[in-house]
Amino acid sequence: DNVVNPAMNSKKYFILGISTLVLTAALGAGMYLVKQQQLISPKAAPATTLSLTSTTVSPSAGQTFTVNVNINTAENTVSAAELHISYTGTAIVAQSIAAGSFFTSPETIGAQVGTGTADITILGGLGGARQGSGILAMITFRAENIGSSTISVASNTAVSGIGEGSQNEARRATPATITVQAGSNPTPTPTPAGGDSDPT
Repeated sequence: DNVVNPAMNSKKYFILGISTLVLTAALGAGMYLVKQQQLISPKAAPATTLSLTSTTVSPSAGQTFTVNVNINTAENTVSAAELHISYTGTAIVAQSIAAGSFFTSPETIGAQVGTGTADITILGGLGGARQGSGILAMITFRAENIGSSTISVASNTAVSGIGEGSQNEARRATPATITVQAGSNPTPTPTPAGGDSDPT
């Protein structure tokens, strides 16, 4: 007669139990992943819009003013933006460009202004990506000469969205036109010839 070793029998059932647990866990993980894939929505279409607004559209020569680059992400979740701004003519001159208040704690790279250009890359930083609207960047200009200049968002501007890969989320902004007026210099009051005289 064969004698069954209780210890070996227990080991057999232990191994069988472990195998069943591993198989169950793998099956559960697979079902979870399939369910998660079903919950993932398709990539959102590029819906982020940029717009330009100025504190004044008709500054006087010598006046400093600010142009805001505004953003509205719609359904996109934006994590970074590479802005390239161009402007025409010699009526205005860019003085500086900086991040606005859209991102809570933005990090900036390559903020610079040149002849007819202003460039900056803005990262979400510690505050991370976000949805909504606000001021993405601010450009300070000086009105130099009487005339008009057109400010535009250049075609190589790009906005990055979470889950959108390399897709550019930005829609081009309508250009803004700035018309510089002559400075208002007060007319001096003429002094009578011969100075003041006492009729008495």
